[in-house]
Amino acid sequence: MRNEGVEALEQWGLEPDKYVLWVGRLEPETRVEELMAAFGRAALPGLKLVVVGDAPFADAYKKKLRAAATSDVIFAGWQFGEAYQQFSCHAFAYVQTSPTSGTSPALLDQMAFGNAAIARGTDSNKEVIGDAGLTSAPDDPIDGLAAAIKLLHDDPPLRDRLRRAAVERIRDEY
Repeated sequence: MRNEGVEALEQWGLEPDKYVLWVGRLEPETRVEELMAAFGRAALPGLKLVVVGDAPFADAYKKKLRAAATSDVIFAGWQFGEAYQQFSCHAFAYVQTSPTSGTSPALLDQMAFGNAAIARGTDSNKEVIGDAGLTSAPDDPIDGLAAAIKLLHDDPPLRDRLRRAAVERIRDEY
């Protein structure tokens, strides 16, 4: 199901194709602090980082993330149904940061929405993403991820190709 409206984006002051999306549980093993650092290092004016998710028992980690966040980072909390679809339909790119995930439902979902995906280069993420997205080196999570985000920004034809390839991969493999 796809709701391509923009009402959910407008509530957060977002515009289509002007934000990097992350979806998951806000817990230390998801390494959102590395994504925030990489996003800052990529230094792409006009783009925001949208963090969709929460965790009921990770208050200290969430406090740490919020304290480190710049004004271009938005913590949108859990988003479901039409709001989740709208966030997913209009992202510039989706980033999967966790080094411990097996086959990530969020990664599969975001590829199905047609997002250019960047995933930490773990074996399971590489298997999911194939040649339909980018991976960042697990041993260089900040610089590698910053370079991948910047590459997608600087190469719109690549971004468009990966978006199409993601949908095809999900349709053909999953």
